[in-house]
Amino acid sequence: MQQRRGDNGSRRIATDGKQSAKSICLVLTSSFSSRMDSRWFLFPGQTLENTKISDRQHALHITKTGWDGITKHLDRKKILQEAADKEAAIKRYLDEGSKNMTKEWENSLENVRKRKEEERVQLLEKKKEERQLRFLELRKEQEEIREKYMEKVKKQIFMTTGHARDLTSALVTSEILFERQKQQEFMEKLKQHEKDENQKYLEIQQQKAEEEMVAEAEKAKKRFEKQMEHSEKLKQNIEEKAKHEKAMRVERAKKEALDNIEAVKEMEKLEKLQTDEKIRRKKELFEDKKKYLQKDREIKQQKIKEEKELDEVIEIYKEAKHRIDCMKQERVQEMRDAVLKKQEKIAAMVMAEQMDKSEAEEKIIKKAMAEKEAA
Repeated sequence: MQQRRGDNGSRRIATDGKQSAKSICLVLTSSFSSRMDSRWFLFPGQTLENTKISDRQHALHITKTGWDGITKHLDRKKILQEAADKEAAIKRYLDEGSKNMTKEWENSLENVRKRKEEERVQLLEKKKEERQLRFLELRKEQEEIREKYMEKVKKQIFMTTGHARDLTSALVTSEILFERQKQQEFMEKLKQHEKDENQKYLEIQQQKAEEEMVAEAEKAKKRFEKQMEHSEKLKQNIEEKAKHEKAMRVERAKKEALDNIEAVKEMEKLEKLQTDEKIRRKKELFEDKKKYLQKDREIKQQKIKEEKELDEVIEIYKEAKHRIDCMKQERVQEMRDAVLKKQEKIAAMVMAEQMDKSEAEEKIIKKAMAEKEAA
C-alpha cells in the first residue's frame, strides 16, 4: 500500500486490485462514503486511453477530515491530555481573573483572611508587649520588696549591736515601765468605775423594786375589789338561780302530775285497745280456721272426685288397651297368614317351574335319543 498526497489536499492510497477491494471492505464505512472515493492511479505520462486495466492501480482518495476521523483513535491519549490541559488553562485563567477582580474588595475571602491574619499578628504582638510590661512591673516590685527587706535587716543588725543595742534596751525598759504604770492606773480607774456602776445599778434596782411593790399592792387591791364585786354578783346570781329552779321544780311537779294523769288515761286506753285487738284477732283466727276447715273439706271432696274420675279413666284405658292388643294379635295373625300364603304361592310357582324344566329336559333327552337311534 502506498500513500500519496494529491493536489487538492486529499490523501491517496495506492493498492493493487486484490488489496484494494479488501482494504475498502475493512476500512471504509458508510459514514465516510461521501468523503472518499476510489480512482485509477496513473503515473506521469499515462492516461486511461493508453494504459491497460492490468497496468493500472487503484487509489483511494479521502479528505483530510475523513482521514483524521479514521486515525484520531491513534492519538486518543494526546487528545485527552490536550483537552485536560485546555480545561486546566481555562480554570487558571478564570481563577486569575477572579483573583484580580476580587483583590480590591474588602469583603472578599482572601482579603478577609489577610485582615484576620493581620489582626491575629497584632493581637499576638500586643499580648507579647503586655507580658513584657507585666514582667518589668513584677521585677520592679520584687526589687522594691528586696530593698525594703535589706533595709529592715540592716536596721535589725544595727539595733542589736554595740551602743545602739544598749540604747534600744534602755528605751524598751523605760517604755515597759511607763506602760506598766499606765496600765495600773487604768486598772484602778476601771475598778473604781465598775464600783460606781454597781452602786448606781443597785440604787436603780432598789428603786425599781420599790416601784414594783407599790404597783403590785395597787394591783392586788384592785383585784380584791374586783373579786368582791364578782362574788356579790355571783351570790345574787346563785340566789336568783335558786329561786328560778325552785319555781321550775314546782312547775315541773305540777306538769309531771298532769302528765301522770294523762299517762294513766293513755294506759287505760291502750289496755282497752289491746283487749279489743285481742278479741278482734281471736275472731279473725276463728273465721280463718272455719274457712280453712271448709276449704279442707272441699279439697278432700275434690280429691275423692278426681280419684274416682281417674279410676274410671284407668278402666277405660285398660279396656281400650285390651281391645288394641286383641286387634294387634289379629293383625299379626293376618300378616302371618298372608306371608304363609305368599310363601306357598312362591313354592308352587317354583315347583311348577322346576316341573316345566324337568319336562323340557326329558323332551330334549328323548329327542336326542331318538335322533341318536335314527342315526
